[in-house]
Amino acid sequence: MLGVGERAPAEVIELADGSKVDPSAWGRPLVLFLYPKSFSGVCTAEMCHVRDDFSEFATYNALVLAISRDTASIQSQFRSKHQLPFEVVADEDGRITKAYKVQMLGGLIPAAQRVTYVIDEGGTIRLAYRKLSGTHSHPQAALKSLKALSSSP
Repeated sequence: MLGVGERAPAEVIELADGSKVDPSAWGRPLVLFLYPKSFSGVCTAEMCHVRDDFSEFATYNALVLAISRDTASIQSQFRSKHQLPFEVVADEDGRITKAYKVQMLGGLIPAAQRVTYVIDEGGTIRLAYRKLSGTHSHPQAALKSLKALSSSP
């Protein structure tokens, strides 16, 4: 897992509409919610908490991305079913989870660990949060980090 103060990898993230995001040079706050599996109980609950808190993320002008190793088709269904107002990214080849060092069992299992990153507008990681319990703790930690970023000089 990458740590606070490290530069975000220059690994371009492609969104469902074909647009691309380079976390190392995005120019505004970016929140990455990496999670193991769409439609699983804990992951669904976590993403629904992010959805419910989404207006707060918008106040910080943050781009929110949820990322798992599921296919683009599964991600589209997941986003639609749960009415998620943020992008849900398919990391089918594991490129993103590898760049952020969050592969399950070093990549032996094709899934991401549950990790949340907040990346500032300059491409520096300001939050690297990994907690296995409490589905609301990830969005709350991200919001707290965004608040601290917005009040720093």
